[in-house]
Amino acid sequence: MITETFIMVGGGEFLSENSSLETIVELLRLVVGHVRPKGAMYVALVLEALLRDFPEKGCALLVRAGVIGTMMQSCAANHVGEKRCEPDRIIVTYLTVLARAFVQTPQLIDTLPIAPYVPSFGPQQLVQLYFRLFDHERPDSKEKPLRQRLWLLLLLSLLPETSEAVTLLSASLLESFDQLMYICLDTFNSNVGNNQLEAYDVGYDSEEESVIAGYEEYGALLRISLCKVS
Repeated sequence: MITETFIMVGGGEFLSENSSLETIVELLRLVVGHVRPKGAMYVALVLEALLRDFPEKGCALLVRAGVIGTMMQSCAANHVGEKRCEPDRIIVTYLTVLARAFVQTPQLIDTLPIAPYVPSFGPQQLVQLYFRLFDHERPDSKEKPLRQRLWLLLLLSLLPETSEAVTLLSASLLESFDQLMYICLDTFNSNVGNNQLEAYDVGYDSEEESVIAGYEEYGALLRISLCKVS
């Protein structure tokens, strides 16, 4: 949460400092995909802050740090059911970060290899993963409507404008077009009149103590950050 707050409060000035940028790159390279689920949830807060407040610069930073590739590999391992793969709640956060990155930089989808070490994971499996986890929800979480809208924005943006513009990923999406239309209608109907979109929240496991000191101030900071992109 410290790094996340520095990004939200320091803004562009903080990221423009070379030492700060290099520190974030090295930090993300070391922790993404290498910490326990609870830690991964906190790391996701930093990734969300970067892409939410600084979409272009944040995406370039994640590519440079190798974070995008690491998250793709984790998604692939989860999809094929590898032993000791990261759980669904972490994969959901990775897919959300990837959605932000892909919406900001569409060409990234076609230029980045999709988990080459897992031959059975390709564009079609990535789309299937978004569909499978679309309704995933933690009991203590309120960010589901915001996440679902972001995922839909990505999926809809992948639809080709013409038959000549079909890519491997958009072709996989067209094969599941009926399912896409279903979740579009279901999401719209379940969120009619709901404009109170909650930011991503880590939450707490049952065996952990809740940290409430300064939480109201943190929530206010998040709301300001969300207003910048709403």
